[in-house]
Amino acid sequence: MPTIVCYRPESTEGDQDAWRKVTDPEFLSECQGTMVVELPKRGRYRAFVNGLDVLGGIQVVERGDLVEVTGPNGAEVSYVVGRVLASVEPGNGRTCQFTGAPIKGQGITCWSCGALFAQEVAEQLGNCPVCGEPLGEHDELPPEEELL
Repeated sequence: MPTIVCYRPESTEGDQDAWRKVTDPEFLSECQGTMVVELPKRGRYRAFVNGLDVLGGIQVVERGDLVEVTGPNGAEVSYVVGRVLASVEPGNGRTCQFTGAPIKGQGITCWSCGALFAQEVAEQLGNCPVCGEPLGEHDELPPEEELL
């Protein structure tokens, strides 16, 4: 299962904004390269994406979208959608889609298009040559102007 990285706004001393990295936030999932906010069918949840009401309990989201959810007990969750990390798995002799050679060690699967690369190749490439998504785990936060 892929890991989704998002960012939660927090206030710091001196009223400066800070962003805390959150992995696998509530109500957000990935399905075949698409990220979606999906509310539980039980309970009275209400969600907004970029200030617009989520109708029907499900909404496709993209990187940089602001998600806000209010639960039945009044608890609020909010975060800015980041990205899905590529998954690392055994290569098992499958073919690297960049080099065409069998993968002897670990392989990296792009979360967006499903292309498989040898780990060393993925590290050198940085981004998937098929769809352009990052293939490594990067800890940097997205630019502030992208978040708001």
